[in-house]
Amino acid sequence: KYKRDLAYVYNAKGEMLNELLLKSGYAVVLILEPNINYATKLKNAEAYARERDLAIWQPSELGLEQSPYEFRKRKFKTQRKGASR
Repeated sequence: KYKRDLAYVYNAKGEMLNELLLKSGYAVVLILEPNINYATKLKNAEAYARERDLAIWQPSELGLEQSPYEFRKRKFKTQRKGASR
């Protein structure tokens, strides 16, 4: 659909950079099939950063309160409720 490659990237120590970025709070998780092998691991890494208010999750004007996916999901749900009235 999007004509792009998705990859898991590892450093010389064998650590998954995708997970490190999420766990440090510098990325948001997005799981797209068929690339679901590490879904739980990556979601847990993001949750770790969110629980600790790291980087983009810090409470400030610049920090995120929710992921872009959560925002779109909530916005769509709200718009649908308003349209059905």
